[in-house]
Amino acid sequence: MHLYLAIVFGLIVDDSIHIINAYSLSRNRGLSIADSVSHCQNYTYKAVIKTSIVIIFTLFPLLFSEFKSISQLSIITILAAIIALIFDIIYLPKMLIKYIK
Repeated sequence: MHLYLAIVFGLIVDDSIHIINAYSLSRNRGLSIADSVSHCQNYTYKAVIKTSIVIIFTLFPLLFSEFKSISQLSIITILAAIIALIFDIIYLPKMLIKYIK
C-alpha cells in the first residue's frame, strides 16, 4: 500500500510543481500576479491536463485486471489524478494569488 501512495503522491506533486514554477518564472520576469496566473493558464495548464489525461487513459484498462492489487492501484491513481487536476486548475491559482506575492 505504501508504494501506491508514493506513486500517487508523486503524480500529484509533479503537476503542482510545474504550475508553481511557471508562476515563479513569470513573476521573476516582472509580470503582475494576474498576468503570471494567466500565463500559467495559457501554457502550463495544457501540459498538466494532457499528462493527466494520458495517465488516466493508460491506467483505465488496468481497472479490469483480475489481480486485485493491480485494479486497486489503477482506481487509486485515476482518482488521485482527477482530484489533483481539479485542485491544480481551480484551487492552486487562487492560493498563488492569495498567499504568494
